[in-house]
Amino acid sequence: MVSGLVDMVIYMVETKKNLKSKKKLNVVFHLDFFPHYRGPLAKALLNSPKNNWILAGEKYDVRNHGLETWEIPKEANFIHLKYKKIIGRIGWQCGSVGLCFNKNIDVIVYHSHWRLINVWVGSLLARIMGKRVLFYTMGWYRKQSLLSRFIRRLFFSIPHGLCLYGRWAKYQGVLSGYDIKKLHVVYNSLDYASQRKYRLSISSEKIKETRKNIFNDTETPVVIRT
Repeated sequence: MVSGLVDMVIYMVETKKNLKSKKKLNVVFHLDFFPHYRGPLAKALLNSPKNNWILAGEKYDVRNHGLETWEIPKEANFIHLKYKKIIGRIGWQCGSVGLCFNKNIDVIVYHSHWRLINVWVGSLLARIMGKRVLFYTMGWYRKQSLLSRFIRRLFFSIPHGLCLYGRWAKYQGVLSGYDIKKLHVVYNSLDYASQRKYRLSISSEKIKETRKNIFNDTETPVVIRT
């Protein structure tokens, strides 16, 4: 996920500024808030040698999903965007739009929540100000009403490109008429280093033992649907 997202920022379409001449770009990773599962991704971005990453968002679960939040390191380059509820799930992040006018910022990667009015306003202004704008999004993932499809198509027409969670979303985006050159699969916030560590620690003997305990069988193939 991390390498894909970083590379996307570097090789995106040109804007009013010639960003290829810069050795490092100043990139804002703009979220509504930072849930615990975004922690590994955020840490990797902050430690990236390719760009200067800045985190921006709220410090608590603004969606009230009961998600544990990631504790943002004190040394992180973090901009607190205070969330204000407007009505229902529609809200505004104070300070978000101001990022568009910061001359030191080259790229803004928004986590695309269309119910955040500041993302609509900010992404449009950022483009006008000559910045690169990307949406980090799940994209297309289920059947939607005509109104929802219209809003999504309008919303996704704003950025220079979409950073998608998976190939299915890219496929659906193409079917929906979106320019394939602007669809880029970067995957979700996976803690790949930890996953690989745990995967390598599991021996074939342990796998057989687990199958024996659960299924009383070590030979029949097992398929997990998730």
